[in-house]
Amino acid sequence: MNKFVKPKLVISKCLAYDCSNCNKHNDTFFEKLEDYLEIITICPEADLNLTELKEILIKKNNLYNQNKLIEEIKVLNEDLVDLLSEIDGFILKGELSSCNSMNCKFYKSYGDLYLGKEIGLFIKAISLLNSKSIIESHSRIDDISIREEFLRKIFLWARFRRVQKSSSLDSLLNFHQGNKLLIFAYGSKYIEELNDLISTSSRDSLARVLRKYELKLYQALSSEINVANSISILLNCFRFFSKYLLPTEKDIFLKSLEEYQLNQAPLSILQYMISSWINNYQVSHLKKQRFFNPYPRELMEVKSSELMLQI
Repeated sequence: MNKFVKPKLVISKCLAYDCSNCNKHNDTFFEKLEDYLEIITICPEADLNLTELKEILIKKNNLYNQNKLIEEIKVLNEDLVDLLSEIDGFILKGELSSCNSMNCKFYKSYGDLYLGKEIGLFIKAISLLNSKSIIESHSRIDDISIREEFLRKIFLWARFRRVQKSSSLDSLLNFHQGNKLLIFAYGSKYIEELNDLISTSSRDSLARVLRKYELKLYQALSSEINVANSISILLNCFRFFSKYLLPTEKDIFLKSLEEYQLNQAPLSILQYMISSWINNYQVSHLKKQRFFNPYPRELMEVKSSELMLQI
């Protein structure tokens, strides 16, 4: 099928490499990523000197000026700040207070009892510098469904980023056509709005069309993939191929579909089956759809592969 664009991914240095601040996280998943993504490793504590910024956050609490925060970070490492603005996704060590997504304590003043919890400083900085990037914790990424969701999103976002750089209407039209089903899976209203945008694109400048498309696409990716919409796509494809399938193949698919609906099996199992039928029967219009091949199959979770071998 189609070749994949390499997403730009930031990983906490301690997850894949030695880092003085914490222990290495042993996972072959991170080793496999290097073949299919452009990996940038960061240790927030070392690369951005967040110790100083942590003190500022403690003293200023949530009233700390956002523009001031960005200025402070740029002073510490301007090159890194510029780099972060072009990243598609982040996998961070959630146990570090700077990378914590929700459990970082904040205080009214230095030395006082903490008032509550908020996101860590580094994640807050990312949100300011690159509001559309996909952020995950390494502990959550171990979950197969969350891992697949993360991979779907960063590869989709990387494909759109290439369209933006091309500044070509044809590239946008090809992207839209190839990702229709995948975007529909995140919400029918999003693909309807994007269809309308594409149909009227000749009335506006390409730059404005790209900005509008980017906003709608980000809104779609701000939620998880819709199970009901995904099942609708899968069932339509199943009906199309059913005349070619053996009874055992039909039973396996329908059983897997039920398990997916009950959150007992990953979506990739069903995508793999449909994808194999698409290739076997050379259905060209479905070959172009990224829903069935959203990211390199080699990155599928080990358990997914084991299940596929049983099919």
